[in-house]
Amino acid sequence: MGWIERFPQKSTEIAEYIAHGFHAVPRHDPNFLKTLPSLHRLFNVVGMVVGFSTVKYLADIVFGHRINGSEYEEIPKNKVIPPLRFLHGIVQYNPFSDN
Repeated sequence: MGWIERFPQKSTEIAEYIAHGFHAVPRHDPNFLKTLPSLHRLFNVVGMVVGFSTVKYLADIVFGHRINGSEYEEIPKNKVIPPLRFLHGIVQYNPFSDN
């Protein structure tokens, strides 16, 4: 049997081995990864927090204002990191306007 025939079988075995280590299973298993409850949930939470924080940071730069609830603060262009300065204020925004 050549590698072409073995590849799907071996890749499935590897994927199952990895997935088995990251899901909640009984705690009597000696494998440390298996004692953690649903490690994939932790990765999802970390990914969402990082993603939401990044989008909020970029949105503040694009609007040129930092808005936290009812507080409003203008972001000076020199406070934005140089690679992202071209994005500063490209969307005209006034939180006190009715437009």
